[in-house]
Amino acid sequence: IRHALAGNFCRCTGYVQIVDAVKAASHAISTKGEMRPRKAE
Repeated sequence: IRHALAGNFCRCTGYVQIVDAVKAASHAISTKGEMRPRKAE
C-alpha cells in the first residue's frame, strides 16, 4: 500500500489514515464481498 502511494501524496502524515482505510476496505471486500461507505466524522 505504501509503495503504491509513494510520490503521490504529501508524506507528512505518513499515510496512516489512508493505509488504514485501504486495509479496512480490503478486509471487508475479501470477507463480505462488499463494503458500504461510512459517514464522515
